[in-house]
Amino acid sequence: SLTELIGNNSFSGTVKGYRGDVYVIASLRNELSKPEITFRLDFPQGSPIKSDNEFAQFLAKIQRDENEMLKQVSFLIVFGSFAPPGQTTGTSSGINPYSISSIGINSLSQLLTKEVNKAVSDLLYKVTKDKSLRFDVGATVYSSSSLIGTDGSALQANSNRLDRSRVSAKLGKAFYNNNVIVSFGGDLDFNLGSSSSVQAGNIQWLPDITIEFVLTTDRKLRAVIFSKNSLDISGSNFGRRNRQGASISYRQDFEKLFGTKKERVKVQAPVADSTNKQ
Repeated sequence: SLTELIGNNSFSGTVKGYRGDVYVIASLRNELSKPEITFRLDFPQGSPIKSDNEFAQFLAKIQRDENEMLKQVSFLIVFGSFAPPGQTTGTSSGINPYSISSIGINSLSQLLTKEVNKAVSDLLYKVTKDKSLRFDVGATVYSSSSLIGTDGSALQANSNRLDRSRVSAKLGKAFYNNNVIVSFGGDLDFNLGSSSSVQAGNIQWLPDITIEFVLTTDRKLRAVIFSKNSLDISGSNFGRRNRQGASISYRQDFEKLFGTKKERVKVQAPVADSTNKQ
């Protein structure tokens, strides 16, 4: 529905009554380490609103506003609906355009990497005939200020900048009749071109390993042993923070939860955890 997008603006009955598909088209340019991502909206061929000149001008105006487009794309991907236009900037709105950007880009990334993971896992099975092999890759963008905290330093001026990206890759394999699952991989964390001395650190490789032990026949209760590295910033120095520990994990599937057809709920309680800074 276009109701949220057009608000109280005067449009034809065709536009006001439209309910149907909308295409979110992402264009990626420049280097993969410093991508330039832009979005635009489109509608199916033959849709009556594609020939509505008044709506076309309204949509073109929205698409010229980068922050507005990031907000609309984020709402479409995450919530499946448009958002009221405007109020993407300024302290009174309470909407952070960088947060909107992060939601939109990371949500789109999840959709794309889900298909990549499925394709690679299928290829691994065709080559090895081993159904227990699983490949998982993901990518997110974020602000390095989330690692530094809000201490009133000069870095606060860049606190909303999406200046770093994290690409993760994991390979998993099950043993002993699928009762022991070992996952090994890590994150490649790198700068996205910020001029800040702290945010312009070298590429960081952050390995991690997880071992799951299935404890019950329904496979819902598991013991987990892990060793995970994460990026750590102290002053202007980059480093790694290593965490090792164990936990108990319980998973439960529901046919319906909060109006959705199926959800998976995971409850994980730490048993032991230790942290080492490098």
